Amino acid sequence: MDDIVRAAMAKWPTVPAVYGWLSLDARGDWHLQGQRLSHPGLLDFIGRNYQADADGAWHFQNGPQRVYVECERAPLVARLGADGLCDQFGRPLGPLEAVYVDQTGDVWFASAAGPASLDDRELAAWIEQLEGPALDEWLDQSEAAPRFCGLALQAAQVGEMPTVLGFIAVPCTSIHKK
Repeated sequence: MDDIVRAAMAKWPTVPAVYGWLSLDARGDWHLQGQRLSHPGLLDFIGRNYQADADGAWHFQNGPQRVYVECERAPLVARLGADGLCDQFGRPLGPLEAVYVDQTGDVWFASAAGPASLDDRELAAWIEQLEGPALDEWLDQSEAAPRFCGLALQAAQVGEMPTVLGFIAVPCTSIHKK
């Protein structure tokens, strides 16, 4: 977190949080009230000040104010990098704890950096990195689970991943308090 953000939080500790303004789509693009953000400086600032609270609601700490993020899929969007998986900011996800695939073919990760979903544009390249039986054979439940980074893939149910991975996809004042 930026020092200027910490200083603003100390100076104004009771600024109300903001809900419903900032969202993250399934491909890692940020939107402010429906408008895609593209300014590199703003995206970098968001990245340096983006984190989860104790309840698993992800937010951007904008000075003294928390701007909670609505996640289309997950708070982190995984992409394949030269050194392994990275998030939408290009930061490594760190060691993986679990890998899930749901019935629609969406891929999810429990990682040291937090809960992530695979950018769908990365799916073909990710499949090439699997070890063991073919993904489609496993999905048909005729084979043992393939492995990724030494972890066996686990079947997941659509809609259950926020609970499984411990995050709040759509924080709001009625279910979440600062």
